[in-house]
Amino acid sequence: MAVKAWVVLLSVLAVHVLLLQGVCVATGSNEWENTPSYGSIDDLALCLNGQEDTLSSRYIPAQVNDDGVQEGLFRCYVPVTRYPVRSCVCLRADCSGTPGERQNCLQCTSHSAYDSMEGCMTADDEDDVRRRDAPVLEYPEPKFSDAVGDTSFYYSPNGVVGKVQELRDQFAQGQENNGPVYAVADIKVPAGLEKERGCPHLQDDMLSWCDRDMWGGGYRSDQGRIVIPIGRKVLLEPCSTLGQTARFSQIVVPETSELVFANKDMELFVSSILVRGKLSIGSDTCRIGAQIKIVMEPSEKIDEFEYGIISDKGEVDIHGRDYGVTWTRLAETAKKGDSVIVLQTSAVEDSWQPGQQILITTSQFKDEIFNENEIVEIDRVVGNRITLKSSLQFSHYGGGEYQSEIALMSRNIILMGTKGTEDNGIGPQIFLGGGGGRIRGLLTYRAGQRNVKGAYPFHFHMLGASSESYFIDNVVYRSYYRCFVVHGTRQTVVERNVAFDASGHCFYLEDGAEEENVFMSNLAAFVHPIGPPASGFSQDGMTFEERPGVSQPADAGAAGFYISNPNNIVIGNAASGGVSGFSFPVLTKAVGMSRNADISPATRPFALVTGNTAHSSGYFSLQTGSCMYLGGSLREESLSNYEFKLIYNSGRASFPTRSLDGSTQETAEMRNNKVWLCNSGVLFWGDRMNVLEWTSYDTIRSLTLFSKSIVDGAFVSAESKNAEAANFPGNREDFEPQAGFQMYDTGTQTILNRMAFANFKYLPNLGYYRPSVIYSMTHSDQYKPEGMAALQSFTYENVDYDAIVRLDKKETGSSRMFNFIAVDGSAVEETSNQIVGGWPAWWDVSPGCFFQKVWNTWVCPQQPQQAIARIDARVPGYTKKREEALPPSPTNYIGYISQFGSEEKRMTVTINEGITGVTGTTGWYLSLDKGSPKSLELWVTQLPIKKYIIFATQYPPGTQFTIQRIFKWYSNLNEEVNQVSSLNEVLQDGNGLSYFFDGTYLYLKLVDPQQNNLNLVLDNITVYGTRWWDLHYDIDTNLNTDFASLPSRAGPPEAISAATLPTSRSEDIIPSDPRISDNCRDYYPFPGRSNIEEFCYNVLINGNCNDAYITSGGYCALTCGKCSLQDT
Repeated sequence: MAVKAWVVLLSVLAVHVLLLQGVCVATGSNEWENTPSYGSIDDLALCLNGQEDTLSSRYIPAQVNDDGVQEGLFRCYVPVTRYPVRSCVCLRADCSGTPGERQNCLQCTSHSAYDSMEGCMTADDEDDVRRRDAPVLEYPEPKFSDAVGDTSFYYSPNGVVGKVQELRDQFAQGQENNGPVYAVADIKVPAGLEKERGCPHLQDDMLSWCDRDMWGGGYRSDQGRIVIPIGRKVLLEPCSTLGQTARFSQIVVPETSELVFANKDMELFVSSILVRGKLSIGSDTCRIGAQIKIVMEPSEKIDEFEYGIISDKGEVDIHGRDYGVTWTRLAETAKKGDSVIVLQTSAVEDSWQPGQQILITTSQFKDEIFNENEIVEIDRVVGNRITLKSSLQFSHYGGGEYQSEIALMSRNIILMGTKGTEDNGIGPQIFLGGGGGRIRGLLTYRAGQRNVKGAYPFHFHMLGASSESYFIDNVVYRSYYRCFVVHGTRQTVVERNVAFDASGHCFYLEDGAEEENVFMSNLAAFVHPIGPPASGFSQDGMTFEERPGVSQPADAGAAGFYISNPNNIVIGNAASGGVSGFSFPVLTKAVGMSRNADISPATRPFALVTGNTAHSSGYFSLQTGSCMYLGGSLREESLSNYEFKLIYNSGRASFPTRSLDGSTQETAEMRNNKVWLCNSGVLFWGDRMNVLEWTSYDTIRSLTLFSKSIVDGAFVSAESKNAEAANFPGNREDFEPQAGFQMYDTGTQTILNRMAFANFKYLPNLGYYRPSVIYSMTHSDQYKPEGMAALQSFTYENVDYDAIVRLDKKETGSSRMFNFIAVDGSAVEETSNQIVGGWPAWWDVSPGCFFQKVWNTWVCPQQPQQAIARIDARVPGYTKKREEALPPSPTNYIGYISQFGSEEKRMTVTINEGITGVTGTTGWYLSLDKGSPKSLELWVTQLPIKKYIIFATQYPPGTQFTIQRIFKWYSNLNEEVNQVSSLNEVLQDGNGLSYFFDGTYLYLKLVDPQQNNLNLVLDNITVYGTRWWDLHYDIDTNLNTDFASLPSRAGPPEAISAATLPTSRSEDIIPSDPRISDNCRDYYPFPGRSNIEEFCYNVLINGNCNDAYITSGGYCALTCGKCSLQDT
């Protein structure tokens, strides 16, 4: 954007002052009066700092110290929203300032940021040009095929839902399937056997709609209200006596009556069909082939809620013809200008017809910004080749890696709103309460009512258990609000449906109480958020509230599939576009009409999530945008007069998955899913998640799992041969660097096994945005990694060696202590187990180590006694607990940790607690700049069983010690650590209960005597668990001051030979106390809420287990290790 244009734009910018410490925002539109909030701010000048050229000035001058740490006040600009208008926020940052300024410092120095508002606002100019030059797509109204009306009857040879159980069994056995599921096309019923197939329009004793006598000699056709005679069946058919263009405001079917459509071509104009009895258009054994169009226009004579087909007490059966293949994929790329496309199946030859419309989905990343979804008309079908009546306006990819979806958009039964409904978004609905219903082969167009709860194109409403109800092979086209909704209902089947151009979440579980439903082989495409989309730049996301014009705030994150309760079957579906393709929000309680249900949706097990694909989404948000997003939270706030308000936050929220009965923890699982053209492929926050047989292409972050997770079997390619994705992801500064897997900075456990990576190139010219296979968070000194990851059975295809690992060198604990175990060496292209550690020489831990300069890591052969371990060295009143952490500034460096025998093999220690390293003979020597502490606590956060740390620190001659090993919650297990007369005695003590002081060095052998049951294990791979603030060695001295100065600095003690250490034996280790009850449970102080694990984890790591509030209620006993003993 030219400078002059920018100046003009400034004159119309609406500058919103958001509620965030040190934040202001500029946006290219003032239409969002209810812009979501972030936090708190003083005023605009706080961020802009009084600069004259406020919006285009560069960073406020700041000093950079020798360690590369930004000091002083500065600012940056980050994009908050990218569509429909771009908006940027100004962050006031100071790495040593207030908590808000420190948080902004992390954002400005660790994520995508711009040095001026102009730079941020104009970064998508290329996108603007592409939008301007792109053709404007106008989608046609739906139409029937060119074939003459078909009045034959059909039946489904495979049965209605027989394929569901077959596929369920296949997936349970691990068989792969990424949809779609093809049905055998319907078979024509032979003449004379129609009645035997149960065709309702052939019933005896039916009255004819054309019989004037039935209506008492006549009926009103001027938008009148028709009531079917009580206790009778009426056959609705076209007839000259009534007129083909008669319009009715409402047709009422009383409880004992039935309205049956004839199998004849017809067009019905009616605003409402109110079903208290039964509505039949075909049956589950008799699908009709006639072309039936039901045109519904609003009427002042009926309430909007009755606009559509409303069955509040009755039953509905609609069964149009099944064309076998509802959707498939391209078999080869269709280029712009082509008029012939090739599909993956030839089954369409016998079922798809000339004149029918088909959808071809986008091959673009930013689907909402660059709409390249096309609807075209079939000219002829030969085998798997379709000739179109017009040429394509865009290219659509159909390579070996992934393919655009092709969907049949025509059906022989159409229910549609009139063109006038486009003005207010109030279209007809299908509402199935009462007896439920079965609908197949129906297309809705201009249906649903924008932001009206309950008014959707297809809607199962509060049916309870309804295993006989289903929506199969239908189409939703141009929906004003949602697509297929299951509300307060269990055990339904939603299968082989297609939805295109829909506002709000499309396939939708409404309250979170819906369970055991089957969503199989459905396609959702071109799904739009309602109101400002869920954007933002941090894990905190954005908060949206229910308000006029937005009845469900979670529609800011509109997804193809919104699964508010994971205890449902989701198999073989495809999502193209949306803020996310699949959204699994965290609901601690059910909402809406199910709010009193005794259920916590977020704790429910993941029934089956397999065989699904998603693409072209996740680009709205930097940190929370994902094609498959398992996060965000929805809750209700109670207002007065029994009213409630929904509140949605798009940011970090965790799944505490449990068993069906809620008694035990369970691991969520996703199997054989595939994504492409995504920001994140899958993003999960929760306790436990396993991802099996995963595939991704053209994705910024393939896997981001902030949990205890196993990924077993994956193929991750940084790019494909899709020419439309050659510039993926577009403006890189709006996104994170591309990576196959992102490691976190603390609190996770990850096993990656059988992983294949392809096409990751070393691109130093991209600087911060260069891609890598393994990438880690490095911004924090507050959060420091323990041993969290083990990698095995890696293979690489067209991957540059320098692009395998990327560690950004920063003076932070998360950068210094980055680590993982390459169990068989394959992850780093070695042939034996390797320890990969951060850039300090502290990680040079064995013979054969080398430093990989591009990775910024040490790679070392793992020795038998070596594992990753962490201690938190606490000097009471001096070092800082996690919640008290100070910025990563040199002023907060307090000493170093080094190996024995080598001061060069050291790492800086900061005032923020936490030191991670390697067990075994290397030794851990702690040197504090202030001298020797009077009291020192060595908290054993992570120390695998049968491993040990030889610890040493210097004290003045004559120092006397009292040392204990203390279990904070098991006082009966506390023991004295006794003084011995030689270092060798310490080394030989397998129990870790000896210390030796030689007048210079205090030596301890740190041992965790209890088996940790929090390990993550897959076959021979283990990532060890942690015990936060539970076990520590307590060292007290006779020193008179908090710190004693040393007469001289001795440096680290001599190296220890492995030959002097005993071989670990099981009898050297104290077993877990057998008296601890297996029935111990965590209890929670907030009845009705479900995030017990998250609450108790925070209690543990923040050191609150012994607070009176926790102990008085007996809360978090299992996590805090305070379970009662069986003999007490």
